[in-house]
Amino acid sequence: VGSTPTPARPQLGGKISLILILFYGAATLAAQVLLLREFLVLAQGNELQLGLGLWAWLIWTGLGSLGGGRLAASRLIAPATLARWLGILGGLLPATVFLSRCLPGLLHLPLGEVLSPFQAGLLFLLLLAPFCLLSGLFFPLACQSLKGSQTWGTLGRVYFLDTLGAALGVGFLQLFLIGRVPTLKLALGLGLILNLLAILAPSARRPKQSMIITGLSLAILGGLLSQA
Repeated sequence: VGSTPTPARPQLGGKISLILILFYGAATLAAQVLLLREFLVLAQGNELQLGLGLWAWLIWTGLGSLGGGRLAASRLIAPATLARWLGILGGLLPATVFLSRCLPGLLHLPLGEVLSPFQAGLLFLLLLAPFCLLSGLFFPLACQSLKGSQTWGTLGRVYFLDTLGAALGVGFLQLFLIGRVPTLKLALGLGLILNLLAILAPSARRPKQSMIITGLSLAILGGLLSQA
């Protein structure tokens, strides 16, 4: 009697998850570079206050991972779920860059003056909360997704792909784009790539969610064209 063949669908789902995690690593570290450039302007070049931006990044990302771990513990995470979260991250990145330029004016912060540590810390916490919470949430969901596809070394593979993606993404950003393309345009371009990846990732279709991601992609594309 021949052995039962291994289903191909879990293997395909695992490969899709691997690709999504690689892009996640590239996007999150590239986003950190872009946002810290904006925060350096807000901090008037003050490196100590820029450190508050890193502090806020770590706080929110850690909290997001804590919430993601609890969310993933009792669920099977499909690649489609990772793709949707990645698409939302793609929308949050340019929105965060845009808000970092608008929020000081909206809050009537003094122009040309160095912000106090309290002002800088509060501003960075407000700006980074959405993107970093979702970024932190993604990692444990990715681990659970690979675990569901029965791949070996789940945590190590996710960490490796995340780190590899970060190295490739920031390397490309620094070598070819930083200093040549404006920060907001870079954020819009990266956001569009993540949204297209979310749309094109083969998965079970959910019409409402697909429409949301498609609408978000069109909005980002419109913003990108307006920067041309």
